[in-house]
Amino acid sequence: MRYPFDGFRWTFRTNVGRLRSRNEDAVGIFPRVGLGLVSDGMGGASAGGLASRWVVETLSGAFAGENVEPQGTRKYALMDALCSVNGKIRHYLREQGLKSMGATLCACLLDPEHTDRATLCALGDSRAYRFRSATLERLTCDHTVANEMSGGAELRPELGRLLTRAVGVSEEIHPQWTDISLSPGDLLLLCSDGLTSALPDSAIRQTLVQTLPTEALADDLLSQALTTEARDNISFVLLEVPLILPQAVRFSEEERAEGVYLESIIGREED
Repeated sequence: MRYPFDGFRWTFRTNVGRLRSRNEDAVGIFPRVGLGLVSDGMGGASAGGLASRWVVETLSGAFAGENVEPQGTRKYALMDALCSVNGKIRHYLREQGLKSMGATLCACLLDPEHTDRATLCALGDSRAYRFRSATLERLTCDHTVANEMSGGAELRPELGRLLTRAVGVSEEIHPQWTDISLSPGDLLLLCSDGLTSALPDSAIRQTLVQTLPTEALADDLLSQALTTEARDNISFVLLEVPLILPQAVRFSEEERAEGVYLESIIGREED
């Protein structure tokens, strides 16, 4: 049985930026299995780059098999891989005596049973946006101290930007799961904070509103970001939803029931 994701157009860009000496972001697109992800590494020396690379490698490895499975089963596999790489980073941090090491995550997992649906999995301040009918909508929230505090307390900017969730920063991991709808012609953008710190949402929208092929849009978006100070690494994935959605996979009742059960274990946040 083939994966039903023909026609979805994926592309990505990653750049060191204008001030950093190395790129600690990692990006992956895996069109056959309907997976795209961005990870922004954190930590001294080369630890951040190692953490983000492990995130991309481990999560993509969860879908190395040939079998097409229901989305609930796929989400469980993604969560299992997240727990695995979280433990790997924690072990390496202790073994090497590092003070900090971790990575953000923003992943999109297409749904083989409903090709007009997808699941987002997010940790940290890497974001997902949906561009539809000339409107840019943010689909994830930043897991930062400033964003999750209530009461309007004032914080120094450096404290407000501290992450409250990321891969590798604690023994337990609690990603934000969001099921979203997809319509023909939509663009989905997954990006590290290097892009969103360089460009406001209005500038991102102004780029995506152009009637250009996906590759040209990605080139223009990166070019626009690099005209700013671009103090951080800049990485993003761009996904174009086809005008004619491919035929979905039909699963047996047993397969669907197993997927529903596995999904209930990890929980979710609906769109």
